[in-house]
Amino acid sequence: MTARLPSLNGLRAFEAAARHLSFTQAASELNVTQTAISHQIKRLEEELGVRLFIRQNRSLTLTPQAQEYLPASAPPSTISGSRPIACCAGTTTMC
Repeated sequence: MTARLPSLNGLRAFEAAARHLSFTQAASELNVTQTAISHQIKRLEEELGVRLFIRQNRSLTLTPQAQEYLPASAPPSTISGSRPIACCAGTTTMC
């Protein structure tokens, strides 16, 4: 049996919502509705089999599982300690 990768849209929604601790701000950043973010997060949680956020009255908190998962899913530019390196084409990338 092969492992399925999580949805890219779900990962984008998760990363933005985790940074902002807000589905509304994540939605604004990604130019989608708050409802779309909520649905993408719910689907990602189902795919991964873990809760990623503790939803309270108008606030979000990351679960311990989400805190562990976030560095693995965040783009390199958002991870502390990242630095640019030269690529073979003369451009730079974050590593």
